Amino acid sequence: MTTYDIPKKSTNKISRRYIAASLLALAGICLLLYPTLTNLYYEYMVAAEKEAFLAKIYAAGSYGSGRDTAPGGGAGGGGFAEGDGGGGDGSGGGDGSGGSRSGGSGSGNDNGDIGSTGGGDMSAPPGAYEGLYQFLKSENERLYVTGQEDLKDAFSYQTAGIDVSSYGLEDGCIGYIEIPSIKALMPIYLGANAQNMKKGAVHLTQTSYPISGINTNAVIAAHRGGAREMFRNIHRIKLGDEIIITNFKERLVYQVVEAAIILPTDIAEIKIRDGQDLITLISCEPLGKNSHRYVLYCERMSE
Repeated sequence: MTTYDIPKKSTNKISRRYIAASLLALAGICLLLYPTLTNLYYEYMVAAEKEAFLAKIYAAGSYGSGRDTAPGGGAGGGGFAEGDGGGGDGSGGGDGSGGSRSGGSGSGNDNGDIGSTGGGDMSAPPGAYEGLYQFLKSENERLYVTGQEDLKDAFSYQTAGIDVSSYGLEDGCIGYIEIPSIKALMPIYLGANAQNMKKGAVHLTQTSYPISGINTNAVIAAHRGGAREMFRNIHRIKLGDEIIITNFKERLVYQVVEAAIILPTDIAEIKIRDGQDLITLISCEPLGKNSHRYVLYCERMSE
């Protein structure tokens, strides 16, 4: 009787295929979860840095001197250009004129980590924040009186209008913006350059500083694309929703009163409106593209 040996499959070959398939599946899962995990980490870091920011302000005896003191969780040349995604272009406008200015704007590493939001040293020069407040108040008055004449081109938005390090804010972060309806919390950096926009929201130079006041309109921009959500859901914010600004002096509550879609060159649409106390939120429109701007006008709520 003749017998035959039945060839056996190589267990090593099966094992290698199994490992390769498992690794591919794991890589796919990681790829799917990356945006969510990245955003969760960002939210955690921002919340922690906001607490450090407030602790620093409280230690200097500055916070709570304002009205809302409870800390809260033309068209033509140029335009305001904002790129989508993690390292997109800056968001456009004014290089600053008048007052004592320099171009510093935010630190952070090359990867766009938010770093030490609110400054490194936990101490501040005595009276520094009141001095900063008075200076920014005078700047807001100047912007109104001059009709924001330097609000012309994209480059000017990218350079911070003031170096706040001498006032105790080391990294160009002037405060935080919170939007409860879309569960958004971001630091606000001075100067709408690409590096700052990786880290959070940015204040557009040559628009009013976010300290409130009649005849002011602080324009705040942020990305809609990338792993961090930031202003991704700006279109879901409704009329009447609250927008909260926590700066180095006080907590300011605004209410969305108007929404619009404008062109990048519609500079007049983000200027100060007589007799109003506004902040304007702006991001690219439509999501993932860069042809228009989605704009929300928000008015200070009465006391």
